[in-house]
Amino acid sequence: MRRAQRLRRAGAYAAAILGTYVQLADPAAARAADPETASPGPACPDSEAVWATVVLLVPSEAERLLAAKPRVEIVDAGDRYRVRVATDTGTLERTYDDPTRDCEKRKRFAAEFVVVSLLPPQLGVSPDATTSASSQLHGGWPAAAATIDLPGVPSGSTPAPPPATPSPATTAPVVKPPPPERTSESTKDSGSTRPPFLRIELSAIGEASPSVGAPASLAWGGDLRARLGRGAWSAVAGIGYLPNASFNVGDFSGNVNRVPAVAGVRAEVEKRYLHVDLDLALSAAFERYEGVSPHIPSAATRVTPGLELGVVASPHALFGLAPIAGVRAAWFPLTQELAAAPQGNLGSTPYLWIGAELGVSLELGGRTR
Repeated sequence: MRRAQRLRRAGAYAAAILGTYVQLADPAAARAADPETASPGPACPDSEAVWATVVLLVPSEAERLLAAKPRVEIVDAGDRYRVRVATDTGTLERTYDDPTRDCEKRKRFAAEFVVVSLLPPQLGVSPDATTSASSQLHGGWPAAAATIDLPGVPSGSTPAPPPATPSPATTAPVVKPPPPERTSESTKDSGSTRPPFLRIELSAIGEASPSVGAPASLAWGGDLRARLGRGAWSAVAGIGYLPNASFNVGDFSGNVNRVPAVAGVRAEVEKRYLHVDLDLALSAAFERYEGVSPHIPSAATRVTPGLELGVVASPHALFGLAPIAGVRAAWFPLTQELAAAPQGNLGSTPYLWIGAELGVSLELGGRTR
């Protein structure tokens, strides 16, 4: 009896030693015998990389897919890998053979299988959604044809397709992505053109000086201005000419010729149908005063600095042209005395000129995007 027990123990030890030797000598055979055993080293495919690809395939369902992450199992078994998805109707499983261990290919196939399992066509996802997205991500590689193992269905068989025309009650509505937002610059001119860089304005102007400490005068002439720049702020410069504005002080008559020049900044306020420009500029006016008979004619000239504020409005340009209208006021704080012989002091030069303009503008430098 003791001898038989010793023989049985010796046989068990020999079998254990032999099994250990086989596993150490042929690891591939051991992995083949146990396909569930994970391969040593980094996982191929990596689970996080698979889920990043899943989100890229169907961005609109990213939250729903990530919520199902605990129900998805991805196992790397060396020459093959397995993807198992637990759904509401059962467990779907697919095993892929890949001796070359192409991790990029494994990641893509696993992601496509997860999307198809969690978002089947009958739940409102287009059958071509994952195929088209995968083609964009991976240069048009064909999607993997997965074999799905369902409870009660033999492994390797193809389940019956969903009904061709689902009922309206089970069809999910198709949600269209919102249109892209328009930038502030593209809103101008329906997003097709850039604002012009140069705008030239030619106007007929009329200016009057009030009779407050100075003789009243009314002048008519023309004005040429240019705006440089595009956007809400730009530079503006111009020059005007107003000849032979007459004035009277008692029985004395005289004329004044004015050439005002300006340089400053312009702020643009765009309305639905109008452009409204606000000008603030430094001004320098060349003025020549002349006496008229019956007294002995006399003349004097001066150059005086000042400040001008104006408002110009115009509709949107058509072929670069648009009518303009505006008002302006120029203030010249440095006045000088007007005197004639034998009348003596006649007052001072005007310190305020108020005017209006009407003309046309030409826009240059705009271009199609």
